[in-house]
Amino acid sequence: MVKLPVRIDLLGGWSDQLCWPHKAAVVNVAVGWDGKYPLEIKDGQVSSLVKGIGTGLGISSIIQAGLALDRNPNADYVKEVLDWEEKEGTRGGWQDQIGAVEGGLKLLVSENHKEIEIHRLNHSIVDYLVLFDTGIRRAAKSIGDQVRRLIGVRAFDKALKGNVETALKVNEMSGREFAESCLSGWDRLNDFVEMDVTVPVIGIGHKLCGAGGGGYGVYFVEPNERQQVVAKLNAMGVWARTPQVLQGVCYEN
Repeated sequence: MVKLPVRIDLLGGWSDQLCWPHKAAVVNVAVGWDGKYPLEIKDGQVSSLVKGIGTGLGISSIIQAGLALDRNPNADYVKEVLDWEEKEGTRGGWQDQIGAVEGGLKLLVSENHKEIEIHRLNHSIVDYLVLFDTGIRRAAKSIGDQVRRLIGVRAFDKALKGNVETALKVNEMSGREFAESCLSGWDRLNDFVEMDVTVPVIGIGHKLCGAGGGGYGVYFVEPNERQQVVAKLNAMGVWARTPQVLQGVCYEN
């Protein structure tokens, strides 16, 4: 059996697109909740705690990586997922599958989309996160198509380069500073492609967990307020949890 986290894209998403011709850098984190891995795969059969398509948690790519690893623990899962994305016409990048399989909080950097550096992070940003479900499911492909058409447009490239440059400086910032940078990066991309959805105003702010499209999001709140925020959202009928950082793929007999 293969167990897998899902991933939250914090900053730099879309720079992992193969058509992005500049340096890519993404900060993301592999998570579960309630002491569980969200995804399990056994003999090609998938079990998921997350329902629906278009959640923004990278699930479709992560499942394909998990299927590859279920067949062969030494599989080149990044290539297999990229090949699958091309075949399906979804044209996703590489951050989703690496974000879950390699686990933890990390900065992913690539100059050419072939060699990808994985920099493990020990950063307080994880103490600022509350995971929640907007209840909306929205396939990311149409948003992805818009983004791919924008790549090469000077103003958009400048905005995404700004997110990449900020991601590369994650270790220089406090948790609060990086939270605000994640929100600024999200707003910057929304100026070009409207990805956000309406949710209650809480804490420092929110963004969706993916680079756009899906229905799960994160609130950035002060660490000592996370449990109160979760309780408040649950009382409003909103699914919310304190995410637990997981260290990647787990194999069980």
